[in-house]
Amino acid sequence: MPWVSIREAREMLQVSQRTLQRMVATHTLSSRMEQGRRLVLIGADEDRVRGNAPPGLTPALLPHLFDLLEGFTRLRLMASQAVEEAKAAEPFRAFPGLWDAPSVTQWQTLCDRIVTAHQLVRGLVADLQLDQQVVHQVYRALILIQLLWTDYEARSGEEEPRPTEQTRERDPEKLIMQLIGHARALLTGCLQNRETPAVQPVSGDRVIGVDGGDDAGADSGDGSGGDSGEDRDHGIV
Repeated sequence: MPWVSIREAREMLQVSQRTLQRMVATHTLSSRMEQGRRLVLIGADEDRVRGNAPPGLTPALLPHLFDLLEGFTRLRLMASQAVEEAKAAEPFRAFPGLWDAPSVTQWQTLCDRIVTAHQLVRGLVADLQLDQQVVHQVYRALILIQLLWTDYEARSGEEEPRPTEQTRERDPEKLIMQLIGHARALLTGCLQNRETPAVQPVSGDRVIGVDGGDDAGADSGDGSGGDSGEDRDHGIV
């Protein structure tokens, strides 16, 4: 369906003007300004636009996003340290038993992957909005980072000391597993947000309220149907 005026949207959805304005303000409905009038997208086209729009963060998902950023910051420092250690060990790679040790270039490439994923997460935090494609990209990057880091550690030739509580806190592989869990939770949240219906019918008078109430009566408007003022912008952002 095409973009329609506020009055036409009210008639099609059978809601009050105030309810429609709330739906636009909360981005339940897509809208745009055209020649000083606000138009609303209704029906299949609106569902398609809403389905392609990035879902918002919920209070349950925020800790996962913040922990993901903080964890990536720590992992980035660990990767930089691994690169420096590889540079110091580079002359010893000629000795038997260390031929298969990961090179500086390999560690640096892994570090660059971590930096790229870290920047993607920083962008999500800056916008405080989820982007399914970005979250999916970060999740896939973490899986590859986990595989490479585990392989490089196994090929380093260093004998691992017995882990203590303190060393476990600084274990990069454990940190990567935690980051994968956070990214998986965010990706699941993205998919669940898309399946959540935005508008629920309520009372038997065929009036729909986004806040679960009955919008008939005082805020239903006078029903005059004129668009002299109601199609214009009423402070909706």
